[in-house]
Amino acid sequence: LHDSTIARTSNGSGDISSMTYADAVQYDYGSWKSEDYAGTHLPTLKEFLTVCKALKLHPYIEIKSDNSTTQAMVESVVSTVKATGMRGKVSYISGNATYLGYVKAVDLSARLGYVVNKIDSTITATANSMRTNANEVFIDAWDTHINNETVQLCIDANLPLEVWTVNSQSWIESMHPYISGITSDNQRADKILY
Repeated sequence: LHDSTIARTSNGSGDISSMTYADAVQYDYGSWKSEDYAGTHLPTLKEFLTVCKALKLHPYIEIKSDNSTTQAMVESVVSTVKATGMRGKVSYISGNATYLGYVKAVDLSARLGYVVNKIDSTITATANSMRTNANEVFIDAWDTHINNETVQLCIDANLPLEVWTVNSQSWIESMHPYISGITSDNQRADKILY
């Protein structure tokens, strides 16, 4: 679930962190989007990854940057990824470098994305500290703060750059060629560019 509450994307309300899965699954998570999806339940991570594996999708798993996440929780996520045969086929993203460090500690080859608002030399140094001999680390930055200078910081640090949340076709068409990925609410970059 992206949000901290279920109010926006279900017919229920409440803080997701205070619910058990049995509590959360009783709500409809599809009708808000379209009647075509009425009755959709909240999948477990295992169910979600199983679908991604069957469809050959590469999911991004965001570990929220709040203070409620524990090392054991992160290790459980990585364990579920491994158990579903998706190791090496997911990207873990977080705005909390410590949480990404928890992932790295149990999977040295995990692809890690450091989610940031602005890029500076401290950010690139932190991202580079997450590298191992077997993984890829990238910066995932807010589109509002992307310019030639911030792109150059990533180039100089040899860090791939992805950008969020790009909801404008013109932004995609004019983006710097070094940017290797985008997160969007409503655009398909591949359809626009290719």
